[in-house]
Amino acid sequence: MVMRSSPSPTRALVYSVALAALPACLGDNPDFVPRDTGADEAETDTDSTTTDTDTSTDTSSETNDDTTTAETTEETTGGEGCDNGEQDGDETDVDCGGSCAPCDNGGGCMEDTDCASLYCDEGTCAEASCEDGVQNQGEASVDCGGPCALCSGTFVAELDDYESGDANSPAAAMFDDGSFALSFNNSLDSLRVRWFDAEGAPVGLGENHAMSLTHDPPRHAPLVAAPLLDAPDRVQVVFSATAPDTLVQREFFLGYHAPGAEEPPSRVADEMTLSNGGDLMRAGSKTTTVWQADDQVWVRRWDDEIGEGTWTDINWFPAETDPANYTVLSSSIPCASAGPDGIDVVAWVRCSQLDESSCQVVARRIDDDWIDDAPRVLSEAAAFFADVAISRGVDGRTAAAWKQINGPDSLKAQARFLDSELNGRGPVFDLTPFQALSPDPDVEALSDGSFAFVWIDAGITGPRLQRLTAPDTPFVPDLAEEASWPGLDLPSDPALASADGHLVVVWTAIDGNDRQLQGQLFSF
Repeated sequence: MVMRSSPSPTRALVYSVALAALPACLGDNPDFVPRDTGADEAETDTDSTTTDTDTSTDTSSETNDDTTTAETTEETTGGEGCDNGEQDGDETDVDCGGSCAPCDNGGGCMEDTDCASLYCDEGTCAEASCEDGVQNQGEASVDCGGPCALCSGTFVAELDDYESGDANSPAAAMFDDGSFALSFNNSLDSLRVRWFDAEGAPVGLGENHAMSLTHDPPRHAPLVAAPLLDAPDRVQVVFSATAPDTLVQREFFLGYHAPGAEEPPSRVADEMTLSNGGDLMRAGSKTTTVWQADDQVWVRRWDDEIGEGTWTDINWFPAETDPANYTVLSSSIPCASAGPDGIDVVAWVRCSQLDESSCQVVARRIDDDWIDDAPRVLSEAAAFFADVAISRGVDGRTAAAWKQINGPDSLKAQARFLDSELNGRGPVFDLTPFQALSPDPDVEALSDGSFAFVWIDAGITGPRLQRLTAPDTPFVPDLAEEASWPGLDLPSDPALASADGHLVVVWTAIDGNDRQLQGQLFSF
């Protein structure tokens, strides 16, 4: 999950990112450039060579004094089973095919199910591939998913439902059935949440969240799936806002929202001023929140199953162990990722108190308490960094991505793979060269063991999506990209969410007079 920078007029280096949105309407994207997965080959003609089998039909007639009965028996003759060393019965090769076990590659076949590879090529079992026109080798559909490229689903040209104005700061949460929810905002509106089914069709209009609070200016509002039996589409969301009953500006809040059912938000940190946004991670009933305020990163945890839900930490606590030497700029928002092993990870950018352009990308693991005595440095040479994203996979392997800024027109996306203890698995590598467009990278650990990266590529003026398992190592060998959306007008802020073989990518771009929210669905 990625957290986006918020403007900080008090800092020497200020970089702002615009975001956009669109009303919901489904259709093909004329500019979307997917890999040719061969999905159109779902119906193929295969010339199969049949193998003769020894069969006979024995017809006999019995007559007695009372009735005459004609009894016809069709009997398949041949071997006694599938291990007699002969090709008999309905076998397509010796002791395999037909009603026996599938044949290995090179064996005879009449149809795909005669083969262990599920691919019968002109009467011979052949090795499965991503171009054989058959759904096999764990593919989600014909020649896509599994070990092959992502299956391209619905492109949604307009995800938001604002009648006018820009849609900004998208964040996504996905449910196990492939449906998903988005949070976004408008400079003239409060935080809004909208739900979509697994085909990308909206489930009703967007719903404003926490209307009693002032979202000024609106900021990123990350959300995660938090389903209940009677509210399977419920999400949990964190955001910064100002309450009318206090003079404290921009407190950090945690709220819940299901379609048509919003729960009152809870203050994460009472009277902590000028929160610039944060993130959350959820495992079971437990949620960990992280946010930036007072030039540092703070953490506090919540459990739904204690009473009606309560904070398990009496007070919030800092993530940084050396605040005397390091500060966290208001333009750099922390991020978090929940691990299925019960270990979560928090990442942020910290900068020298003496030189705010000399920064490090750092991370720290937590379960019941901090695991790492101090933050682990992920970046290499000190530079000005922002917009860190981090995601922890099923086996503890982790990937992080961030942007390096040399100037307002010189930014690049970098990434690094980490082991379960946050040691580097290889060096930092570039996703982009320095470019004028902000790359805004995000990363998501997928259930297939890969990590999906998305970023804005100035070379195509659009988002680019890739799955990697190591630096410069695509999940699908020699596949440089899974998808791209070229030719957009000032694209910005791509974000990812996934669950159980489903993936959604969202971003914003200018369309007409307004910034619109767009997205694409995939399966794997």
